[in-house]
Amino acid sequence: MSVFMVIQKLDSDYDDREGVGYEYPTSIPGGRQIEEGDYLICTRTANESVDGQRIIGLGRIEFITHYSKNGKEHAFAEYRMYREFEPPYTFDEIGGDPRRNMQHSMSRIPEEEGSRILETLLSGKRTYTTFVDKEAGITKDRPQTVQSVEEEV
Repeated sequence: MSVFMVIQKLDSDYDDREGVGYEYPTSIPGGRQIEEGDYLICTRTANESVDGQRIIGLGRIEFITHYSKNGKEHAFAEYRMYREFEPPYTFDEIGGDPRRNMQHSMSRIPEEEGSRILETLLSGKRTYTTFVDKEAGITKDRPQTVQSVEEEV
């Protein structure tokens, strides 16, 4: 299992579907490395974020479909689980920006750093809405919001 950080632009030409899956050309850096079972940390660009809150969600890939689009190979990574954070996390809240190259729209996170970031994002210390959790029976049509642990106390 690997962890990748991906940019999900609001005006993207790709068929990204928040809470459902992420579309990407397989020719981009990291595009052939993503596998089923990996996590995608979904972010906004700096220009699309408010107060640096860029980490909007976390998805775990169930399966990847490959196909041709406009003469290029693309893939769609469909989530088995997806959480949307409210409010989104900042890079500071996860220990800084883990990307080695800020120009890439998809970046593999080193294993130890990825595990630490996942621990933070899955901790329940931030209110989140689960849009997909196939094991728990949660679907996009019936999302479940969980208040942060700190808010419940």
